[in-house]
Amino acid sequence: MRVDKALAAVLAILVSSCGGHADDAAHAMGFEVEPSLRLPVAYTSVSDDGAEITITTSMAMPGMEHDYADCFEALQSGAVYRAWAKTDAGWIDLGEFQPGVDLKADAQSATQIQVTIESEGTAAAPSADVVVSGDAGKTLTFSGLGAADFVGAEIEATMDDTSVTLTYHGLPALPAGFELALWSVPTDADGEEEGDPVLVGVLPDPEEGALTADGQTWPDHFLLAITIEAKRGASGKSTVTAFLTSHGDTDSGTAHGH
Repeated sequence: MRVDKALAAVLAILVSSCGGHADDAAHAMGFEVEPSLRLPVAYTSVSDDGAEITITTSMAMPGMEHDYADCFEALQSGAVYRAWAKTDAGWIDLGEFQPGVDLKADAQSATQIQVTIESEGTAAAPSADVVVSGDAGKTLTFSGLGAADFVGAEIEATMDDTSVTLTYHGLPALPAGFELALWSVPTDADGEEEGDPVLVGVLPDPEEGALTADGQTWPDHFLLAITIEAKRGASGKSTVTAFLTSHGDTDSGTAHGH
């Protein structure tokens, strides 16, 4: 398996202190919204008196340029992003969409645009896996979600030396074809990521529930990250991290960092 505008401030959701792993005593850890959370976004513009539409992941502004190409996850072999236009005749295939590369196509009097995940080759109609959508000539968003929609969630991980139980509620509903996953991300003593993330598990319920994973091996220092993953995404952790918490053991195994 492997997901808007940047968040203006960091909001803590739930923070709990934790003790050592002595005698395998369980302890709780809280999560916060990733301060730089960015969701997939594309921009559209109509030109040539409405005859041509351009779809792009970048937008130039005075003194800066925003590009959301890296928010579109690399996909599994055989899967591609495709763009579609809604017209009086229904959805029209605009062709394969490559994040980071502008797509120009016949607008065909389009009223809405969407980008979906499809199997390679032509498709008769768009799949239900809609990544971004919106009105023609305007911004296409990830099911209308923004970073602020994640602020109301409450998430807590209760863990010991070999297991973790993640409980959560108040998460926003994701578009079809996407899910949330919990990862263990190794870090150095200063909290900088190093080494390969390890998938702990996929959250089984979309908005509230619990995930329990046994048989875990925790590094001395690591982060727990909850990411947005495309179900047809390539193997590995996506670049879209929604929530983070940190955890680090001292040599004596009696202290933990957040």
